[in-house]
Amino acid sequence: MKLYVFLFLLSLNLFFWSFAFAQGSFNVIALKEEDSGREVLLKRGDILVVLLREVTTAGFVWKVTDFDKGRLLFLKSDNVKLSPLGVLGGTDLRIFVFRAIEIGKTPLKIVYSRPWEDFSVYGKLFYLELFID
Repeated sequence: MKLYVFLFLLSLNLFFWSFAFAQGSFNVIALKEEDSGREVLLKRGDILVVLLREVTTAGFVWKVTDFDKGRLLFLKSDNVKLSPLGVLGGTDLRIFVFRAIEIGKTPLKIVYSRPWEDFSVYGKLFYLELFID
């Protein structure tokens, strides 16, 4: 399972490095659920990768709900299966990829809930305060 995550992150890294020559240098910053609540400093052009576990078989999904589209560009969201096929209630990994495009400050809020239920019942919130330099 860790191999799949490693290979996925490696492919993302290679993809972003492929246009590093055209965009100049940049960093790739990877954060996970335990980093929620942090203030993060990015440079313009940096790539932010957020890795969050989810149980899609129970209907729970992570959804981006708030960020400044003028400062942060949403590039991709993908899901990686962490548990073996056929295992009910297994954990997946949701991967969000953003690029810092403009100097300033923006919150980033990602909500974990079932789309048909009220967030306040079972929901969780992943939150970052991003400062783009």
